[in-house]
Amino acid sequence: TFIDVLGALAQTDDHSVARAVLDRLSTLDNLLERSGEEDARAQLRGLGKEWFEPTMKRLGFEAKEGDSQGDLQLRSLSISALGGLARDPATIERCRHYAGLERADARTVDANLAYAFLSVSANNGDDALHAAWLDTYRTRRQRGDAPQDCSRYLYTLTSFRADGLAERTLGEVLDGIIPQEAIGGVLGQLMSNAKARPAAWAFMQKYWDV
Repeated sequence: TFIDVLGALAQTDDHSVARAVLDRLSTLDNLLERSGEEDARAQLRGLGKEWFEPTMKRLGFEAKEGDSQGDLQLRSLSISALGGLARDPATIERCRHYAGLERADARTVDANLAYAFLSVSANNGDDALHAAWLDTYRTRRQRGDAPQDCSRYLYTLTSFRADGLAERTLGEVLDGIIPQEAIGGVLGQLMSNAKARPAAWAFMQKYWDV
């Protein structure tokens, strides 16, 4: 079956194959969410944990001297799989820890992992965390921090799934907080978030000829 094939491919050390597996699991998760198949989603999350946890245990959460580029990519993918798809509580808590360190000082967290930590934290975040994300983005942008240290907060605003936060992010488009050059990317990511998609589509229909 398709799932059996994905399971076999998930045993790889090739980060491009692992990414393809995660992308397809995420697509299935979105489809199951839209159809309300929560039992099937729980089974899918279990598979995500089963398939990606061994890699996470082998590599650990922190970059190590001698890591290959493939190791760096696999670590980030495994964090995203376990924290985002599988909703593993322990991984979510670790991501919150490292996201807090990054917010205090971007230099304390490996740049290859920062986006994954922030994305998982946002995916499981609330109103207060959304406000903190926005404040961090604005502060870093105003003081001229490195573009990547700013943009990872801008683009992970679209990862929040709590009720009302997609609308808040869309409001920041109208307020000009989200720069013109980033609007397309932000809307695209909101459209790929099943929870945010209805609000994003309604926004696009209201303000653009679509």
